Amino acid sequence: MKLKVIFTSLLFLSVLSVNAQRASLIKGNWKYQDVTEKEKLDSTSLKMLEMFFSEVTFDIKENGQYKAQFMGKSEEGAWKLNKDESKITFTSSKGPINEMTIVEVSQNKLILNFGKPNSLILKKAEPAKEGK
Repeated sequence: MKLKVIFTSLLFLSVLSVNAQRASLIKGNWKYQDVTEKEKLDSTSLKMLEMFFSEVTFDIKENGQYKAQFMGKSEEGAWKLNKDESKITFTSSKGPINEMTIVEVSQNKLILNFGKPNSLILKKAEPAKEGK
């Protein structure tokens, strides 16, 4: 019985540790790198995706705030992870709320899916310069 309690406790602590690590990996500056499943797209769709996403950046801050750039526009607001850290929600200070599924996260790569067949592949970027 004691062994079962110890095993369950260790399993629970390891899950908490993995989730905490995942949350810390998400924080930082991210820049568009590519989209997944490009082979399923025709050339026109691929060009449109590239045009739309090529300038996308996210600065996901430790304090729960974010700044984003896309199509020449800036946005900022708050971000949070769901309970199991499988989704991230961006709540813009202008009102819109976007929830994305975290497909993969590592030290240098973040893949987000926003409910479409393709996911955004972001790479870790240099910290944003203040005043820009």
